[in-house]
Amino acid sequence: MRKFALMTIIAILLFSCSKGSEEKTDLLKEYVYNSPTGNSMIISILDREFFTSEKISFQCSFAYKKDFIPEFPDWNSYEDSMDIIQIRELTVMTDTDDRIVRSFELLMDNQLPGEYLLNPLEIRFVRDGGEIDTIRSEYIPITVLSALFEGSDELIDDFETINRERNPMYLIVLILFLLATTSIIIYLVLKRKKTKPHNQTEKKESYETRINSIKKDNIKELYSELNNLIREYLDNKVFLSVQSQTTEEFVNYSKSSPVIEDWLKVQLYGFFKRCDEVTFGTHIPDETQIDGDIRFCRDFISHLDEKVTKEVPHDF
Repeated sequence: MRKFALMTIIAILLFSCSKGSEEKTDLLKEYVYNSPTGNSMIISILDREFFTSEKISFQCSFAYKKDFIPEFPDWNSYEDSMDIIQIRELTVMTDTDDRIVRSFELLMDNQLPGEYLLNPLEIRFVRDGGEIDTIRSEYIPITVLSALFEGSDELIDDFETINRERNPMYLIVLILFLLATTSIIIYLVLKRKKTKPHNQTEKKESYETRINSIKKDNIKELYSELNNLIREYLDNKVFLSVQSQTTEEFVNYSKSSPVIEDWLKVQLYGFFKRCDEVTFGTHIPDETQIDGDIRFCRDFISHLDEKVTKEVPHDF
């Protein structure tokens, strides 16, 4: 009888787990924010409760008129507050109103069970003449449930049936359930404590060290890494959305900036242009040019580091 009861419990557990892993047809819930100038922001997230076993993802789409330059959110500032572990751009297209549409997917780490509020996102659009258009989202609620207790109502009913048969095995399974739940919660808490210092250590790694570690074997990869490194530096130190801008957008937006001297802007624009040319295969620099561009990246970061330390700009 005990053997039969144990097999019944195992079958119930497997059935419960299989139910929890079934594919679901989820609908997206959209939060739409429009500005008087015709620009917009849409945040899309699955319209349901999430489980601790899931990494929650949501999408942000920005649509703006072509005469505006977008200043996208500083995604790095959301990493800790929203547990963002991955950000990638999905599409760049033109909609029916002849606006540019850029979409991003943000992936959050596993969350503990509870009620959460997704922090507001803010984006600015700048047009020639200094006109600024700002869109800010509201707090978006998210509910996270324990993955172990999905479909637990039927399981509890089965435990009660076994209890009426005076079989003590249900107590053992219940205790194992509680231990497993506690273990997952402890694991998630410890994971948070371990990953955050690690991320901070990575951010503290000097740009000089990263430049020195870049290999010259592949010229395209070399210029791609230098290009990304300088754009990341500008985002982190001068608070721009350079990484999400094309070279043309960056040049138009930064022409009137007082942070970088005009003579240095000319060199910076030239460097970004060469990176684009190497990427698209229209230019192959020689050894002297490569060494000069690497030296420029070092000198540019060193010069701007010293300047930003003395005066922290509010606008670029």
